Amino acid sequence: MSQEDQIRLHLSVVEHLKTQYSALQSPCYALCISYHYRCLSIISPLDKDNYLEEAKFWFIVFTNKRFHSRKTRLMLLDQYIFLTTC
Repeated sequence: MSQEDQIRLHLSVVEHLKTQYSALQSPCYALCISYHYRCLSIISPLDKDNYLEEAKFWFIVFTNKRFHSRKTRLMLLDQYIFLTTC
């Protein structure tokens, strides 16, 4: 898959997840959106800063609205590990 195709795929996934988030207000969608923006920042060096800002914004949305459950805490830890290793 070419770099352009990967970018288009991630952007379409982000748009779908944003729609789901606006309908359900689930913090898990915000975490997924953050993840895909993080992937975009790795794929596209030209727009890296913009994608990283979006990733940070959605991660903050996640942390502000997260549910207090073990599964969500584990997802948060996984996201933190991913952000620090990339």
